[in-house]
Amino acid sequence: MLIVDDVLTTGTSIFEVVELVKKYNASIVGIGEFLDRSGGRVKLAYPFKPLATISADAWNRMTARCVKRACRSLSGKPEVLDRS
Repeated sequence: MLIVDDVLTTGTSIFEVVELVKKYNASIVGIGEFLDRSGGRVKLAYPFKPLATISADAWNRMTARCVKRACRSLSGKPEVLDRS
């Protein structure tokens, strides 16, 4: 079975699909990705081929909540922060 996904950032959805496929005893021959934005941080146990690769930071949920709270306390509403 070839698994194909749209965007890889943290790998959560790919790992979930791999576990599901394993439950059905199917053989995984590789993983294809349209866009890999993990920066090489996600390590997969199968051959992996992205069509395009970019480097992008990902915030975990706790960091995202803290940023959201900080924005609310400053302006009364969440706003988008420029991380560049």
